[in-house]
Amino acid sequence: PPMSAARCDHTATDLDGTVMLAGGRGEGGLYWELWEPGTGTVLVGLLKEPRWFHTATVVPAMESSDSDESRIVLAGGEWEEGGTGVVRTTIETLEHKGGQWAHSQHAMCMVGSTGTSAARTLHAAVHLGDLVLIVGGYSDWEHLHPVNEMCGWDVDENKWDVPRGLMHLLQPRAEASSTLLNTVYGAAILVAGGVTVDSDGLAVAAGGEWLAVVEGGDNKPVLDVIEPLGKMHISRWGHEAVAMEDGRVFLFGGLSGDPAAGGTPVEYAELFNP
Repeated sequence: PPMSAARCDHTATDLDGTVMLAGGRGEGGLYWELWEPGTGTVLVGLLKEPRWFHTATVVPAMESSDSDESRIVLAGGEWEEGGTGVVRTTIETLEHKGGQWAHSQHAMCMVGSTGTSAARTLHAAVHLGDLVLIVGGYSDWEHLHPVNEMCGWDVDENKWDVPRGLMHLLQPRAEASSTLLNTVYGAAILVAGGVTVDSDGLAVAAGGEWLAVVEGGDNKPVLDVIEPLGKMHISRWGHEAVAMEDGRVFLFGGLSGDPAAGGTPVEYAELFNP
């Protein structure tokens, strides 16, 4: 069945059999829509800001006490109007309440009422307890400035969490993968590959880094340790990562080589074993 409008570089988020499509390039980039496999689009809504290269993160209803269904957090991304590009400095949350979809917008990674919103595109996002963790990304439309910042959006309190949310990666990374997994040592986040920057300019990150997750006050998760990992078999960015039940992570495809030259598609997968 068809979508309501054509789009690419959008997000597609599973909601127990219904798929929420949001943003992207093309006419569909102005909207979110709920799509069912047997029917097609069943509901359409206007985004507060159209965007592509954003992230869409589901927070299950049981962790959102005042919701009867899941929340979806759309974060960052970019857009182009009249030949001028802009990197988004906002997130949008969509929440199902009483049979209706509520929609709100917030500044990106802003700490305090006098803070400055962060611009983020081609970043990663991880659902961690009551946080949606925004990891790395580019701060500019030209994709020349990858960043090492992380920030955490508390979906229950609708605010950026300072004690648990303000941390830094060991190096800037954009178009990297960030994967939450369970190991014999506990929960952890694997941040792998991506585009970084060195003395010569843009470069591909050769390996990854490891963020351990521990339980803090009020049973809230805390990012405790950041450790570098060895080199990957193939340095890559723009790849996909899938966590297995035993804690291993498969990395698929992506690009390798010189980011400034556009890179070369990777035909190999590799496996990270914690």
